[in-house]
Amino acid sequence: MTSSQQQSNLPLVVDLDGTLLQGDLLAESALALLKCSLLDFLKILFWLLSGKSVLKAEIAKRVELDISSLPFNQELLGRLRAEKAAGRPLVLATASHQKFAQQIQEHLQIFDTVLATDSDRNLSATAKRDALVAQFGDKGFDYAGNSRDDLPVWQACRHAWVVNPEAGVESAALQIGNVTEVVNTRPAPLTTWIKALRMHQWMKNLLIFVPLLASHQIAQPGQLVRGVIAFVAFGLCASSVYLLNDLREVTDDRPHHSKKTRPLAVPRPRPPGSPTPIRRLSSATTPSTSTRSCATTRRSEPGSPSRGS
Repeated sequence: MTSSQQQSNLPLVVDLDGTLLQGDLLAESALALLKCSLLDFLKILFWLLSGKSVLKAEIAKRVELDISSLPFNQELLGRLRAEKAAGRPLVLATASHQKFAQQIQEHLQIFDTVLATDSDRNLSATAKRDALVAQFGDKGFDYAGNSRDDLPVWQACRHAWVVNPEAGVESAALQIGNVTEVVNTRPAPLTTWIKALRMHQWMKNLLIFVPLLASHQIAQPGQLVRGVIAFVAFGLCASSVYLLNDLREVTDDRPHHSKKTRPLAVPRPRPPGSPTPIRRLSSATTPSTSTRSCATTRRSEPGSPSRGS
């Protein structure tokens, strides 16, 4: 095999939470634990005192997840399957517990190797970087991630893929100078929150203003302000109940024929006609071009969110 062929066959290492998965397995498993046992859920703080690896191991002992219903990033998954079909080794490297990581490997059938958190090591940030460098060597792999914890890994990889980055992460990654792919499949947050909060249900609260109208006090500023405050307060109370219910039922909603479209169950797909979610850079970026690249991203993807288990 020639040197160029070896370079093209370097393994592509993929993060899970927030990258391949549009969510966080620690949050998913913690919610599942809450449904199974309130007593065990209350132990989370005590487990956390012993470290994140212990926390994740204890939850994994008590919880089973429906892997097939998890909200995978379908655009990225399609790209990974194409890379796999071309003969490229794929590695799943995640801070989630190895039990769930191995179940995802068995479900997707695309990963050759899995590196994950166990009871002794939380595979995140520098720990993940050290594990990957030990196995593949410095600059011996490409890496797809999304968070600030991935910055040390991008510094040690050959090419960086930035996927649905948290606030400030894309610009920080571009400063490293090896970003070749930017994948943004996250929907606009405003429309997602409007749907999750069921703000159309707030219209029922307009009944609050009926007594003001009937008593001809609607034009009095003091009474009108009190009515508006009551309208917003009732709406927020109702929205909080909807959110709590959606969080509690998130795993049950995903296989449901209609409830599966709820934002907390499965993130909404990008609307038709929106910019392509995968942007390939012509070459690895350098710090001198990072500012221009960031500006181009904002202009070409106006629906992309700006925010940053």
